[in-house]
Amino acid sequence: MDFGMKTALAEKIQNYGTAVTIGVLIGTAVTTGIAAGLAGWYAANKSLIFSGASTFSSTISTFLQDNTSSVPQEEYKQTIAELHERVSTLEQNFRILNSVELGSESKTEVSL
Repeated sequence: MDFGMKTALAEKIQNYGTAVTIGVLIGTAVTTGIAAGLAGWYAANKSLIFSGASTFSSTISTFLQDNTSSVPQEEYKQTIAELHERVSTLEQNFRILNSVELGSESKTEVSL
C-alpha cells in the first residue's frame, strides 16, 4: 500500500507540474501576443495619436485660459473670506459640542 501511495503521489505531482508548465506557456503566449498587437497598433497610429494629443492639450489650454481670465480676483478673495468665516463658525460649534457633559444617572441627559 505504501508503495502505491508514493507512486500515485508522484504521478499527481508530475501531472500538476505539466499542467502548470502548459499554463505558464499559454499565459506567456497570450501576453506576448497582446504586447505585439499593442506595439503594432501604436506604430500604425503614432501620428494620429500625437496629433490627437496635441489637439487635446491645445483645447484644454484654451479652455483654462478662457475660464481663469473671466473670473475677477476680487471674486476669489470674497469666496476665500466667506470660507474662512464658515470654518471659524464650525470651530466654535465644535468647541460647544465638545464641552457637553452627560448626566450621571441615565447617561442620556445633556447639560451645557
